[in-house]
Amino acid sequence: MECLLKLPADTGNLPAFLELVRQCAQQVALDAARVAELELAVEEAVANVCAHGYPQGGGDVEIRCFTESDGTRLCVEIADSGEPFDVSAASDPNLTGGLDERPVGGLGIHLIRQLADDIQYERSDDRNILRIMIDAGPRHEG
Repeated sequence: MECLLKLPADTGNLPAFLELVRQCAQQVALDAARVAELELAVEEAVANVCAHGYPQGGGDVEIRCFTESDGTRLCVEIADSGEPFDVSAASDPNLTGGLDERPVGGLGIHLIRQLADDIQYERSDDRNILRIMIDAGPRHEG
């Protein structure tokens, strides 16, 4: 199973991207809670590309959903040609200080890490490629 959608990097396209993710998640029988977590992680990642990836504007976001060979893990691959940004290497935000002590930003990346079972990043052919992986079945807390 593989699904693909490429659209301009505009938050107005989020519903179309999320619909693709929902359809793919149904094909691997993710439960409703896991689908909601996956949607939230993808929404945050795509919104970040739309807001920060193309400072001069005019770029695209491509989402490819596929299952790993044994069908137990759904991978949502988000690719863009925007500014290089490795989500997996970003620092964890300060969650203990008061609001006035915390820098703006970073919570979305933290959220993606918490919701996904695994994330991977690579920069290839001048493209950011973020993979958000969700295991089929109930969430494993660890």
